[in-house]
Amino acid sequence: MPKTSTIHTRIEPEIKEQVDTILDGLGISTTEAINMFFRQIIRYRGIPLDLRVPNDETIAAIKEAEQGLNLHKCDSLDQLLRELKED
Repeated sequence: MPKTSTIHTRIEPEIKEQVDTILDGLGISTTEAINMFFRQIIRYRGIPLDLRVPNDETIAAIKEAEQGLNLHKCDSLDQLLRELKED
């Protein structure tokens, strides 16, 4: 068995409870999940999450989409692909 280190951290109880429920459903312990996360940090040589702040144009588009404004609707994937090809 490889040598291990201990990490002590403080987590909000509600967050820990939600995470524990999800991990239990996946059959993964908190320790296993943290080890997987750390291995991804090594693999990506950084945090394996998209941590960018959206620019003003993207924020405006997200707000419009959440409000259902300026959305283009298609009846099928084929229609969408045809319309994208025409542009």
